[in-house]
Amino acid sequence: MSDVTRVVLYIRSTKAQVGLRTKWQTGILAEMHSRLYATMLVAIQFAMLGALTTSVPWLARTSFCLAVQLMGVGIGAWAVATMRPGNMNITPEVKYDARLVRHGPYRWVRHPMYLGLLLVTLPLVVTAFSVWRLVFWLTLLVDLL
Repeated sequence: MSDVTRVVLYIRSTKAQVGLRTKWQTGILAEMHSRLYATMLVAIQFAMLGALTTSVPWLARTSFCLAVQLMGVGIGAWAVATMRPGNMNITPEVKYDARLVRHGPYRWVRHPMYLGLLLVTLPLVVTAFSVWRLVFWLTLLVDLL
């Protein structure tokens, strides 16, 4: 084998290795980006919940708003009871062995836990309205969408 042939084969193999490395690194970076994004969504959710619950009493002041809160708690509890214990995840990433739940509140709503959370917090904004509380709740709404 001539030296020129060896150089050509070396260059080809190096290009192939670089191509594989790039694809591997791209996959790792994409996964890291996905996890970072999911963690950021959860952090925003907790920040907005903290801002809403520390700025007003936790229970609504009117009977209608209290009923909305209790409905939210009921929907959230029903959703948690419907999920099998290993199927839940704090971040919005799908687990490898997760199964799609199609019964209980999931028949009608894609994310009943989010709905319950929004129903529990909306009366906090209504009963003690301020622009900041509305901004916090709308940010929570957009974050959960």
